[in-house]
Amino acid sequence: MSQSNDAVVVEVEGGIPSAISWQLQLLTGVITLVLGIILVVNGSAALSVVCVILGLLLIISGIFHFIRALDRGEAHRVWLALVAVFEVVLGVVFIRHFHFTELIIALWIGITWIIQGLLVLMVGILGSKGRSRVWPIIFGLLSLAAGIVVVSLPHSALSTLVYLLGIIFLVMGALEIIGGFFLRHDLKQSA
Repeated sequence: MSQSNDAVVVEVEGGIPSAISWQLQLLTGVITLVLGIILVVNGSAALSVVCVILGLLLIISGIFHFIRALDRGEAHRVWLALVAVFEVVLGVVFIRHFHFTELIIALWIGITWIIQGLLVLMVGILGSKGRSRVWPIIFGLLSLAAGIVVVSLPHSALSTLVYLLGIIFLVMGALEIIGGFFLRHDLKQSA
């Protein structure tokens, strides 16, 4: 553990310094929030922007997983490296071929949110002492509900889905930002 300007840095699972983990979650939340604003303001005209921003999110996530895969103490280095490659390649496809991937994005978002919601919900229910359990349960339920809505509506009324996605991105981005601060608080408490 080291301290610098009131910033507590501890090693968390996977060997990633805590300052990086909560900041990456905060960055993801800010990008998601900006995406929500773009969708609500521009609607259907923003679909190509959605493809580019989601591609960037996937590339950032791939880089994050690749960094974790480089940690010799990580138990699942090979899987993390495979996920990293998959996310970076998919991110490039989303940026490069956005007209082709609009419906795929809707399904991808929905499926991702369903899986994320279930996993985070499990973390909240099975949570450990000293960590906030309310935040993961709320975020898990919202992510699960948002995923079900998106998967249910990909072909019908894509323009309506864009506004719905904008609102969902606004909520999810705000929750990710709050979650980043909760993670920072929890890490300071456990230090």
